[in-house]
Amino acid sequence: MNMQAMLRRQQAIGRELTHIHFMQKGSISHQRVPSTRKGAPVGTMRGPYPVLTWKEGGKTRSLRLKNEDEVAWAEQAVGNHRRFAALCREYQELGEGIAHQMRLAPKDTKMVERVKKGLKSRLNKAGK
Repeated sequence: MNMQAMLRRQQAIGRELTHIHFMQKGSISHQRVPSTRKGAPVGTMRGPYPVLTWKEGGKTRSLRLKNEDEVAWAEQAVGNHRRFAALCREYQELGEGIAHQMRLAPKDTKMVERVKKGLKSRLNKAGK
């Protein structure tokens, strides 16, 4: 992929990232629990109950999803997080590819200047 194509793809990824408004790490599983009802045969299970599970601070956290709206929200949030992570990995790979191409062709100063113009920090804008 040439430098211009990589820059265009990075811009497209940036635009796509602005459309991801909510996300949640984790996964949705279906939990079955032993029945505690009187007279129920031993080994009887209740469920399955949908559960959202994720890691936080080195511990596993979970949230039982009580209705279809919560399940739909969790599926969308987990899907958004997976898409976000994939886009970030692709953006990083493109940035490394651009850096590699810039290193190999430092004589093309026009290209280097165009890339530099696109790399404006938010910190510089905030200070003005």
